[in-house]
Amino acid sequence: MDKPLLNGTECLYIHQFYAMASPFSLHLVGTKKKYLRQVGRQMEEIVRQKEQLLSKYSPASELWRINREANKRPVQCSLEMFEILSKALWAFEFTQGFFDIGWERANKKKNLLTNCLRLNPKTRTVSFAGEHMKLDFGGLGKGYALDRVAEELESWGIHHFLLNGGSSSAVARGRKPSGEAWTLRYQDSKEKLALRDQAFSCSGKEDGGYSVLGPDGFSTEILSTALLEMEAEQVKSFCEDLREEFHIFKTSSPSQKKPIKSF
Repeated sequence: MDKPLLNGTECLYIHQFYAMASPFSLHLVGTKKKYLRQVGRQMEEIVRQKEQLLSKYSPASELWRINREANKRPVQCSLEMFEILSKALWAFEFTQGFFDIGWERANKKKNLLTNCLRLNPKTRTVSFAGEHMKLDFGGLGKGYALDRVAEELESWGIHHFLLNGGSSSAVARGRKPSGEAWTLRYQDSKEKLALRDQAFSCSGKEDGGYSVLGPDGFSTEILSTALLEMEAEQVKSFCEDLREEFHIFKTSSPSQKKPIKSF
């Protein structure tokens, strides 16, 4: 669907808050700042709801309950959680095991998710095969939350926005009030990255990492995480089969540890 054209009367409102152990900033474009302020508060609430769903730290979260009980018995999930786990299992297979939200508490090693995570669609339950297995969504939770906010903003009539989640995740739709594309840059770099109805994710280690542009936050988080675990030849082979809507960049320094600046 085409975005409504900007007519020069729009303003920019930035709503900032802290969630998922990260600073969030929502850059919203509209004609009434009071309305944008109201929308910003509603979108913050959505992020906090997703945090309560996916956090491994909060005893009130659904993931906490799954990690505590699924190695003893099947645990019934919400429909939303079951869909996320199903997608994570698909991502594990699609990336040939390099994207893996499963780990073993005893030795802190990644698990073979397909062998240890058991999903029953009939009863909508999840169980673990390993006694010490746990799930950790990592940065995937931020990408998922930004996607849900982007969907909700459209229903509120906000079609031009940039959503930042921490220093490694962003989703952009439409344009800035000036009509220019949304842009990102790292604090330690002068180079800007334009986002045109795209999502961004980056992951890295001390010797570098990968940045990914794609259609949504969920898939870009999966790819940037998986690529980081691959050897150079595996990355090359894997990227050859990706759809053209994804763009992969290799970074030579741990830039993801620097906050993203938005323009």
